[in-house]
Amino acid sequence: MLGAEFIDTISSWDIQHQVGVEDFADRWNFLFTTGVLIMCTVIVAARQYIVGEPITCFIPSQVSGSTFEDYMENICWVQGTYPLPVDSQFSNTEEFWKSLASKKLMYYQWVPFILGLQTMLFYLPRIVWLALASRRSGADSQALVARAAEAGTSDGEDREKIVHQTAVDLEQLLLLAKRSELSRGALSKLLGAGKRLSSGLTTGYLFVKLLYLANGIGQLYLMQTFLRLGASNHSSVLYGAEILSNIAAGRDWRSTMVFPRVTFCRTEFAIFGGTQRYIAQCALPVNMLNEKIYIFLWFWMAIGLLITALSVPAWLLRVASCRGRSRYVRRHLQLRQEGLADKRLVGEFVDRFLRHDGVFLLKMMQMNVGDLVTGDVTLHLYRLWLRKHRERLGSFDEELSLASGSSI
Repeated sequence: MLGAEFIDTISSWDIQHQVGVEDFADRWNFLFTTGVLIMCTVIVAARQYIVGEPITCFIPSQVSGSTFEDYMENICWVQGTYPLPVDSQFSNTEEFWKSLASKKLMYYQWVPFILGLQTMLFYLPRIVWLALASRRSGADSQALVARAAEAGTSDGEDREKIVHQTAVDLEQLLLLAKRSELSRGALSKLLGAGKRLSSGLTTGYLFVKLLYLANGIGQLYLMQTFLRLGASNHSSVLYGAEILSNIAAGRDWRSTMVFPRVTFCRTEFAIFGGTQRYIAQCALPVNMLNEKIYIFLWFWMAIGLLITALSVPAWLLRVASCRGRSRYVRRHLQLRQEGLADKRLVGEFVDRFLRHDGVFLLKMMQMNVGDLVTGDVTLHLYRLWLRKHRERLGSFDEELSLASGSSI
């Protein structure tokens, strides 16, 4: 029942039709990776606290009390254990165990919680992006792209209405940003605020891209530090590949002591007249699961980091070139039989109306819903702008002719 409910919850996310002001690299981070991490968290938590025992200990000494073994296992689980080869020579002296303090394993108790923390860290940049997008655009740009996606699944008059409404909403969004710019006053323009506002959404997106990139790098170091692999021979962030290489070469945990299945635990008990020390040999079956999960997560996050790193320069190239923005819009208009559109008018449409953020939203729309819908929205938006542009020119010509007549 629990597994079926979990699968139903994952299915309800509708990942296949997830659209918004994000590209594939963003969805890999905030959607796919968070889903994978949630699944891993549930599996590990169920293994530790619901299905079976996370630790089982054997105490060679005969101790009175029926609950002593359970108590010893709980103590070893809470206090941590020492990864030592079974055939190693060790003593029960205080100095010997103090020398092993740096090797003490303390991570396996916290694996579900750290996986939960990693999930939140992967979703955090999207929260930042949603806040920035709402603040910069003054409207729900996510809903704009989602509405455009509806046009892709509609036809006839319904499709035409959705496309037209999307163009109207995008026009209002851009006009709202322009009015916000004008309300800043002359001093803001002098300081360059107008330019920042015209590209505020684009700049915010590039900033969030860098957050995703920094998070990906930090996640690899977080796992290395948490698993204390830096204290072993695996001091590189390439530990996932190294562990897999060791397994393929037949070097298992007995020789590497990475994710050990058998460890030792030492604790003291207060008795009348002093203390008694006991040593237990403990089995950690949960580490079999932890090993497989963290090898998989390392490769998953390394792939995600590569995808994110490649997307940053790709977006810089998409938004940096003025000519590239004009060519992009002109290409969509040409595909919609607007090939005779005046180059000067198209350039003015891009530079004075769409600007950085308008072209950015059109490119996001193209990546999420395709060329056909984006081309139709661009055409409707261009015609809306052209109609108002000609009305302004007509009004200006009329005022000019009146002024000329009065001067005569």
